Amino acid sequence: IWNYIRAPISQKGMVIFMKVLNSKWLNPLNKMPLDPLANIIFFPYAGGHSYCYSPMVKSLPMHRCLGVELAGKGMRLDEEPDTDIRSIVENISSILVNSWCENTILFGHSMGALLAFECARTLEAKYHKTPQALIV
Repeated sequence: IWNYIRAPISQKGMVIFMKVLNSKWLNPLNKMPLDPLANIIFFPYAGGHSYCYSPMVKSLPMHRCLGVELAGKGMRLDEEPDTDIRSIVENISSILVNSWCENTILFGHSMGALLAFECARTLEAKYHKTPQALIV
């Protein structure tokens, strides 16, 4: 029974991994285990970038950790920063829903908490997807 329950997660894990590689919004923060306990999406604080949670991620080897990369920060430094929170939330939410896994957790601190909260609201209201947890 355990293998039957975990098999769809592995297949879904490969889907999210491939879509993340093609996304400018999400960066893998760890080695991306095939059968993660959960997918944790880290939202950066104001002025932060996707790798600001790297020290925390080191303690989560059995989780798939993805960091949100906002325009004008980190790997997207050459892009003009987006000042419209609605468009940021919509872009992130549409990427998350296209690679959705039931065991997804949204984690945010400071401005990242606001983005995580708004993404959770958008995912539920517009796409009927509910994160396993919202940590703000």
